[in-house]
Amino acid sequence: MKKKWLFMLMAVCTLLILTACGGGDVESSGDASEFEEQKFRLNAGLSSEDNNTAAFTIPWMEEVEEKTGGQITFDAFFSEELVSMGEEVRALQDGTIDIAAPVLPTYNPDQFPLSDVVMLPLVHSDSKIAAKAFADLIKSDEELQGGKTFTDIEYGSHGMKALPVQPVAEYTVGFVSNDKIQSAADLKGLSLRTGGRAHEIFVSQLGSGSVSMPWSEEFEALSRGAIDGNVRSVQDYAAYGFDEMITQSLDGISIGHFPFIWLMDEDKWDELPEDLQQIMEESAYDLAESEFKNEAQIEAVEDAKEKGIDFVDVGELDEDAQELLETASLNTWQEWIDSKEKEGYPGLEAALLWRDLIVENGGEVYDAILELE
Repeated sequence: MKKKWLFMLMAVCTLLILTACGGGDVESSGDASEFEEQKFRLNAGLSSEDNNTAAFTIPWMEEVEEKTGGQITFDAFFSEELVSMGEEVRALQDGTIDIAAPVLPTYNPDQFPLSDVVMLPLVHSDSKIAAKAFADLIKSDEELQGGKTFTDIEYGSHGMKALPVQPVAEYTVGFVSNDKIQSAADLKGLSLRTGGRAHEIFVSQLGSGSVSMPWSEEFEALSRGAIDGNVRSVQDYAAYGFDEMITQSLDGISIGHFPFIWLMDEDKWDELPEDLQQIMEESAYDLAESEFKNEAQIEAVEDAKEKGIDFVDVGELDEDAQELLETASLNTWQEWIDSKEKEGYPGLEAALLWRDLIVENGGEVYDAILELE
């Protein structure tokens, strides 16, 4: 009898042990209690009030903090308070900051030669289309050159881990003119401020002149007539006071998008727990589905109309103007590709990948660009 009770006791103990072990599989691997308390120093060159900060940087930090139960927090610096724009890679490498969110890669073409592929002109796109396409571009495993992907070439070459940030809403051309823009001649001979190589090419292909200048000088240049307009997103108009001077803006066209990127030193990234890496990645990719920038764009257009800005639909322009815009777009793609190839980069492969991702996510390009191969 004693042996029987001993046997039963051992059986019960064994069952309890197995049950306890099995129960571990039910618990989420992302349980907040699993994370050690840690604070990351994050640098954002943009203002804390900027639309892009509100669309990505702040919600990304909040989501990571929430998913880790407040164990992971951030010490955030805005408006170049800690690190100037263009100096983020150095600051990440020397440990001045832990995360840069966002970095404006097209302002440093020597460091990031392919990032302005996102600025190539399109027929139709919006913030969400561009954000999803850019997220797909960053995680793409398609090899572009020497067995390397877009992200390998652009960010991995600097020892950086990259995550996508939603690009700026579609760009257009804004004009300061009392005469209505209608013909091809109206699009030529202008002086337009641009913020990247792809837009410089596009303006040149229109037969106008491209002017590069800091944001801080653009308002004054418009106000004193030093330039005739700019290539910008409508969301920039009120933020920088351009809505006080711009009289007309092209509608029904997307002259590309301005890209942003999230960066962290790859060695430091590799030291993070896998669960934390997953949360950080998922939070960034989830934000590609955000409607924040699309809603902000609709509001910006309505506000601009209330200010008296006339939105001129491309489809209502004279035929020669529509043909000029299409030809300028195609030539911009081709010249951008050729210039990158001459520099030794996979310009064609990068452009075709971006084109395909834009189309897959609901955007449109001219037929001639679809035929590029």
